[in-house]
Amino acid sequence: MAVSPVLPADWTAILDNVQKALVQAQEEAERSAQALDAPLANPAGAAQTEAAWEQGLAGIDEQVRQLQVNADCADQKAAAAEAALEESEEALKQWLATAQAIRRKLADQA
Repeated sequence: MAVSPVLPADWTAILDNVQKALVQAQEEAERSAQALDAPLANPAGAAQTEAAWEQGLAGIDEQVRQLQVNADCADQKAAAAEAALEESEEALKQWLATAQAIRRKLADQA
């Protein structure tokens, strides 16, 4: 004698819910596919989409170009600041050496 599995009393309701979920997922997938295919079905829409992409890419190219210009400008300003700091450092070293020499001279005279 074979034992048959015992199914819950509401198993048909569970199957109905699964079926409804599958139907809903299929409908959503079809809507998504139609939305993706719509620009391709309409040559004018495809051209507009392509033009929008090209415009967007051109805008990105311009932003990258401007970023490079700004980076180059920042590099030039940083180099100028570095040169000014090096000159100031050298002047300070000379001043300190002169001050040290004067201090020694004054100490020797005292």
